[in-house]
Amino acid sequence: MAIKRKPNVPFKRKPLDLPPEVGRAFIEDMRAFHAAKNAIRRDEIAARASWRLKQHYPGKLRLSDVKEMFQRMWEDGR
Repeated sequence: MAIKRKPNVPFKRKPLDLPPEVGRAFIEDMRAFHAAKNAIRRDEIAARASWRLKQHYPGKLRLSDVKEMFQRMWEDGR
């Protein structure tokens, strides 16, 4: 039996508890990601951030997820 959910109601997720140094490094990586001039450098930065986050996140985390987080946080901060 399929689970029915209300449309446009987001799933509740447990907040991610990151050490402060990991959070700061993520923000630094986000800034470097947006300052990078080419796609290869951006992928390297996102991969580094992904590796750090995976150390504290039990779920599945793809490189595209990290890039999306960088983009959304960048847009929200402007």
